[in-house]
Amino acid sequence: MCRAPVWTIFMKTRITNVWFNLSSSYWFVPALLGFAAVGLSYGVYAVDVYLRENDVSSVWWLYGGGISGARTILTSMATSLVTIASVVFSISLLVLSTTLSQYGPLLIRNFMHDRASQVTFGIFVATFIYCYLMLNLLKGQQVDYMPGLSVTVGILLGIVSVGVLVYFIHHMAASIQSDNVIATVGKDFEKTIARLYPESKKNNNRRPTNKVDPSVPPDFDQHASPVLAAQAGYLQAVDTQHLLHIAGENDLILRLGFRPGLFVNEQHALALVWPGERKDERICREIRQGFIFGTERTLEQDVEFAVNQIIEIAVRALSPSLNDPFIALTCVDWLGVGLMKMAESDIPSPYHYDKSGKLRIIAHPLDFVELTGEMFTKLRQYANLNVATTIRLLEVIQEIGGTVQREPDRVALLKHALMLERGSRALQMQQWERKCVEEKFRLAVRALMKDAGPPAYDSYRKRNYEGR
Repeated sequence: MCRAPVWTIFMKTRITNVWFNLSSSYWFVPALLGFAAVGLSYGVYAVDVYLRENDVSSVWWLYGGGISGARTILTSMATSLVTIASVVFSISLLVLSTTLSQYGPLLIRNFMHDRASQVTFGIFVATFIYCYLMLNLLKGQQVDYMPGLSVTVGILLGIVSVGVLVYFIHHMAASIQSDNVIATVGKDFEKTIARLYPESKKNNNRRPTNKVDPSVPPDFDQHASPVLAAQAGYLQAVDTQHLLHIAGENDLILRLGFRPGLFVNEQHALALVWPGERKDERICREIRQGFIFGTERTLEQDVEFAVNQIIEIAVRALSPSLNDPFIALTCVDWLGVGLMKMAESDIPSPYHYDKSGKLRIIAHPLDFVELTGEMFTKLRQYANLNVATTIRLLEVIQEIGGTVQREPDRVALLKHALMLERGSRALQMQQWERKCVEEKFRLAVRALMKDAGPPAYDSYRKRNYEGR
């Protein structure tokens, strides 16, 4: 049997994961620009040779000095660029150190992903390589011939490097400002939701995702066999298409035990295989290939990680050591933007089928209820110590209440609104502050109760809201 389709499907997710890791590394872009500089140096020199052979080298804008002057210029540029590159690297490390101490270690990857820093460092490396290679080419050059184009390109690269240095200093000064840091992480949160959760075109006709599929075998738990993890680490991505192919090829049903972002220990069950008697070592090996592990979490398929990055900034801002509620309020604003986008999106079904319509995979996608629990549970403990943050969280619930469509999502937001209001009672606040919190709570409940027909909401309101 031909195994090529397995590798074709498998490589797609694997390449995507490698690209995520490369894009957040600090060496990839400089390495690309360094190789480009090698090609540029030999290419420009070849053009110089062509111009000499055709006697068209006397163009007014080309460098017209002698060989000795060209060597001096290129030597000075190469020496200076080494020093500047070290300064740029030192500034980057200083920014990373500041980020670690003020915003938390989860944001280190975001700063390493900063394309402006990577390109800046890469331009300095590329210019140095170009100057060094041109010096090598000019080492045995005849005195009566001057490769003007090659030297002119080197001078232009030096001018560009100076401009890039000025931009880099401005960029780093702006990038460490709290509003810009939070906005960058908040936009990553939005992009992750847009990539993993399709936007619904018909909000009133959503497919329920919490009902049990009737095609799930009733004896699944009794006759399923586990596929154990062969390594420990964070699950960065799950190649669903690869697993679908394996399950369909072997007529299996797989129930995944973990979703991206969770930590997996060795010998934990990655998946349950039904029927278990069909499992063998080859199938286990191919199923493990559908799970990509790493030492850290990424945004590839992990929405919780994006939320945790923002929450970490907010929690640090509300801690006694920093005590800056304005940063926390900005974090809540961006969390609200992402949650509203998710409330308007469809939650992927946990059931995946092959082309013939047979059930093959039972997954556990992160839904709105779990995501709000991740956000509000971690923030509420600190927000209850600050009136302004509590009020802003209730305002976010009110704003989302106008767009949420699914009943479980409404109930989850009601629960968090109630816990925020109850938690605020422990705060020492003025009477007008107490009235403000109560008013925001009422508005949040009113927004969530709007157009909610089921009687469960009425009983929920009477039990937890009215008569307090």
